[in-house]
Amino acid sequence: MNEVRNSSSNAAGGPGSDAAVVIIGSGQAGGRAAEALRLGGHAGPITMIGDESHPPYERPALSKGFLNDASLEQIAWVRPSAWYTQSGITLLRGRKAVRIDRVHGAVELDDRSRIAYQCLILTTGTRARPLVLEGSDHPRLSYLRTIEDSQRLQRCLGEGAHIVVIGALCVLDAWQVVHVSHDLALTVDNVASGTGGIHADHAKYASPLSSLIGPIDRRSLCKCSHGTRAKQKPPGIGLAGARWLP
Repeated sequence: MNEVRNSSSNAAGGPGSDAAVVIIGSGQAGGRAAEALRLGGHAGPITMIGDESHPPYERPALSKGFLNDASLEQIAWVRPSAWYTQSGITLLRGRKAVRIDRVHGAVELDDRSRIAYQCLILTTGTRARPLVLEGSDHPRLSYLRTIEDSQRLQRCLGEGAHIVVIGALCVLDAWQVVHVSHDLALTVDNVASGTGGIHADHAKYASPLSSLIGPIDRRSLCKCSHGTRAKQKPPGIGLAGARWLP
């Protein structure tokens, strides 16, 4: 996307009180931006564009309680859906911004419609990097970023399931999934290249997050590594059905 164009701002660098604001990205950051604008007295129109079908929500629950109980009551919404309507904020759900027209101050959507703006805020966040190898389109392969991803993974965590986590357990979401899997008495394998897997005897040291997370989280990381079978695999592994290929 093109860089932000801000054609109407106040002396402090923020949008003018009546400026039309468009927010691309309807995750937690986008929801908080809209919330801060409206609660801060911004009177102009606010439009939020996002490709998910839900209002803004916080993602941490997706790898925690939501995996045990995939009901929307487990989700921490930034604000209830009705709040946006009551606050005069337009939520365009399931839509994508495909082009920013900086000259005319408009965002073009995937249906070729255009939304005019005077102040544009980008809160698109990040995407899970897709796995690029043979069999990566298999239906049993799950990513974890959205509510639908977590619901899909939760359906796989049935009795007797065998879970494979690809990559070293240095990402909090990864070891939280392992922790939930152990709580359900499931078999868990961690596949990582080299010595990247987390073992019970060096979990505290192998993770680059070890100096950033607290002692309770470090103990949890060590705990969830017990019973997780670490497998070293070189680059170039593939999937066929539900089996790993060298």
